[in-house]
Amino acid sequence: MAVSSALAQASVERVGRVNAIAGSATYSPKGGAFVPLSVATKLHQGDTIKTGPGSHVDVDLGGNVGVVQVAPRSTFVLDKITTTDAGAETLTQTELRVDSGAVYAKINKLAKGSRYEISTPKGIAGIRGTAAYVSADGRVTVLDGIAAVAYPNAAGGVDTYIVHAGETVAPDDRPPHPASPEQLREAVEALRDAAGHGVGSANPAFAKPLELDQTFISPTLPANNGAPATFPTD
Repeated sequence: MAVSSALAQASVERVGRVNAIAGSATYSPKGGAFVPLSVATKLHQGDTIKTGPGSHVDVDLGGNVGVVQVAPRSTFVLDKITTTDAGAETLTQTELRVDSGAVYAKINKLAKGSRYEISTPKGIAGIRGTAAYVSADGRVTVLDGIAAVAYPNAAGGVDTYIVHAGETVAPDDRPPHPASPEQLREAVEALRDAAGHGVGSANPAFAKPLELDQTFISPTLPANNGAPATFPTD
């Protein structure tokens, strides 16, 4: 029984995949030389993606965890992507890093004991939600769900904040406060674009801009009129 329990708790690496590319991008497999990135490339722990100007990459993180859109002029690292069979549920651990630029994260519903973290040179965000934007300068904007954000302080400790849906925070823009319509619009459009593409899809690289008014329309919750929000692709 002890052996069976140990096997059930063993973590295995997930395999990610490039769903779509707009423009140009390269990647470094486990710290190796950078080479051109292509659609359907499998991604592993330690891989780094770099996007060029006006380019982005959509990454499926494997294990039904969700997708990430790597924004233009960004450096994105998959530090840890694992899955653990805990018997009654499957736990996932996702540790991502944004060294430059930004990412938009669309996160599926995860088991209670799962972890999803995105670190930057300015701090780290642990996300319990379904959609967020994280930039290398430490800005975290939550579209749905909640995030715990920690920034190092001058005393050698950390300042922590809880960011709720529709809020944003950054090292030089705190505490958390309502995000502007422009910030929310940008994130919604990127996530809508990522949701509308996949391996073998004939959809264009960039979807049409989403028409938003001054109210926030969630990419995952019902729209204001009660109908489910959709992600147009044509």
